[in-house]
Amino acid sequence: MQLLPLARALWPGRIVEQSLALLIFLLVPYNHSIHHYRDVPVVLACSAIFLLAAHWLRKPATLGARDVAWVGGAMLLGVWSRTEVLTFVGVMVLLGLLIWRRGALPSVAMYASAAVVVVGAFLLVNRLEGVDPAEAARYQWHTFLDSTPESWLSAQCRAEPTENCRERDGLTYFGPAQPEAGVVPMVLAHPLPTLAKTAQSGFDNLWIVFGPNLSTFPGVVPFVVVVLALAPVRAVLAMVPPTHWVVALAVVAETVLPPLSWAPPHPQYHLQLVLAAIVVLVPVLLGLSQAKRGQTLAMAFLAAYAALSAFRYTRYAGY
Repeated sequence: MQLLPLARALWPGRIVEQSLALLIFLLVPYNHSIHHYRDVPVVLACSAIFLLAAHWLRKPATLGARDVAWVGGAMLLGVWSRTEVLTFVGVMVLLGLLIWRRGALPSVAMYASAAVVVVGAFLLVNRLEGVDPAEAARYQWHTFLDSTPESWLSAQCRAEPTENCRERDGLTYFGPAQPEAGVVPMVLAHPLPTLAKTAQSGFDNLWIVFGPNLSTFPGVVPFVVVVLALAPVRAVLAMVPPTHWVVALAVVAETVLPPLSWAPPHPQYHLQLVLAAIVVLVPVLLGLSQAKRGQTLAMAFLAAYAALSAFRYTRYAGY
């Protein structure tokens, strides 16, 4: 239950906010899909992100051994499970520097040091265990080409998509390339196609998880749009504290930036987006509860999501 320390960090001593965060977590249809939870490393990486967000949002005045242990342990859990956790951490600390500048330096230094140590230990263990670098490079090469955007594929491959045809079509944009060389030579040799692929894949990832698919977050974006239409934009944005926006944007950045934008658009890779929904929706729902019309809108959202969640729970795995 990594959400518990997160909720306490977000709203210490405020049982209503904590309960609402847990309620949203339970109602998200994403949480009722075995398909999205079948990948244990993804679940562990998501747990690490929840723990890191909990620490970041607490913003302790002074850092001690407990903070080092918390961040180091969470970083170890996350990075050793999925390397895209580094994207989340990097964007979070960068945004922290841009907003709080010197005030964020101690935390940034601790996060950066923990990342360096964890990555170094990971590479050392791989070396000691005899992991074949050429095989790892081949896997990266295949993953990059296998994630060629659907709109870039040939008509034949779109009709019957397979890993082999996506790899073959991808080489028309990024080849010739040797599998044992990995991703770096392809990226350096084709910088503009790489940027275009990253942007297209990032958009595709967001559409898959926030679009009409009932297994994910089909109601979040329409709800926010309705709220913005019914209330002044500045007032709605003010409901969400800056620390919440930093965490939410870092979570979204993990989805739209490499390495996830260089991987096939499988929804289970984006489980961390539950966090973005929570840190934004809780303040918005609480703000709406201050007005009668807002209360109706908030209750309608929760009721609709409960129905979606119940419907999803009755479907077969992977729907």
